[in-house]
Amino acid sequence: MTALLVVLLLPVAGGCGSPSDPPTLESFEIWDGAPGSVSSRRVDPETDGSIALRLDRLYTGRALIRTSARVDWCIYRVFSYTWSQPSRSFNCTPETGERMVVDETLSTARSDVSQVADHRITISVAEYDVGSRSELSRYTSRVLTVVFTE
Repeated sequence: MTALLVVLLLPVAGGCGSPSDPPTLESFEIWDGAPGSVSSRRVDPETDGSIALRLDRLYTGRALIRTSARVDWCIYRVFSYTWSQPSRSFNCTPETGERMVVDETLSTARSDVSQVADHRITISVAEYDVGSRSELSRYTSRVLTVVFTE
């Protein structure tokens, strides 16, 4: 019975170290279109660290995250941007393993972009308890200044 208990605990204890360790962002990319599609292309930062996006397009933010691998926890919206419309939806991706990929759509609709003067994308990792929807941990990894082109 003891050996069986150890086997069941190993997946939960992996990932970030212990279940109380916060998740970490290993890498991120922004794609014009859907990653892997024929017409998509990765958007690389400019030399000054900003990122150039075109108006009226749909982009995909892709993040590789190391988690605690707890099925009752989830990773909340990784990419937030200053021109996005307010939303009350609980956009939380369940932790499916120690490493997971999260893809999120970023819209550059002209009508939304024109509503704000400061254009930034914030990439942060927040871990939530699925049942209570309470935040367990959060850290901001990167803030990108966005320059729009036609």
